[in-house]
Amino acid sequence: MKFLSDRVRKEISKTKEASHEKVEVAIGPKAGVSASLTNVIMTDQGMLSVSSFLFRWCGLMERAYTRTLYADIAHWRSKSSDLAIDRELLLKHPNLVLYWVRIFVSFSGTGTYVLVPFRPSSPMEFHLFEQVAWSMEYFTLANEFGHHVLGHRSADDDPMVQEFQVDAFAVKVCEQLEFEPFPLLPNPYTRTGAGASLMLLALEILRASKDPAGDGTAVVGPPPPSDRIAKLQPKQLEMDQEFNGTLVRIMSAVAAVMRDV
Repeated sequence: MKFLSDRVRKEISKTKEASHEKVEVAIGPKAGVSASLTNVIMTDQGMLSVSSFLFRWCGLMERAYTRTLYADIAHWRSKSSDLAIDRELLLKHPNLVLYWVRIFVSFSGTGTYVLVPFRPSSPMEFHLFEQVAWSMEYFTLANEFGHHVLGHRSADDDPMVQEFQVDAFAVKVCEQLEFEPFPLLPNPYTRTGAGASLMLLALEILRASKDPAGDGTAVVGPPPPSDRIAKLQPKQLEMDQEFNGTLVRIMSAVAAVMRDV
């Protein structure tokens, strides 16, 4: 946690809005997947707190996503996209489906990974596992630092506008962390914002798993992941857009399967 936050602080220091030093970071002793910034009343300081299991969540997402991608790279990267076909392809891999289900059921039911078996990485998987997880973690921390740096302290501010602002801020920070965690190996998940997309989409599926039916009540809060992702890469190169498209395609298939479950 300290290493990650220090790296994010270092990149923020290179900008003009270098007020991150007034934020303390801590891991809160609670279950679930969360990160939040709390402003300290009557001061310009803040407390950034993440839940105890956030990093384990990222570790499980890295495994499930990478193994789904490797199951049929040619299909997921093809330009033709059909959700029904993607869903059927995923269902042809029952071990992958079960792994996804166990992750979401475990976190939605207990807030922990207790129901998910540990499956260590193979040599082929290791570097991508690390790149995916670190990109998700960096985005999450940079996003919360962004609320402080951008001065989001008024309860009257529009939360949707604030989220778009901190998303853009976090992606810029992550772009500067392209060579993390391996100094000589570019990480496309930080450079393109794909790690951010994976975190947003995975959390949306988790929320749906906790409340599959919904009560029809309109809730004022952060914008939906699809809107946030669309604004993350508005002017990217075509190659980067295709890279993100592959990730969104996989997670859309996972969401469809989880709705069936």
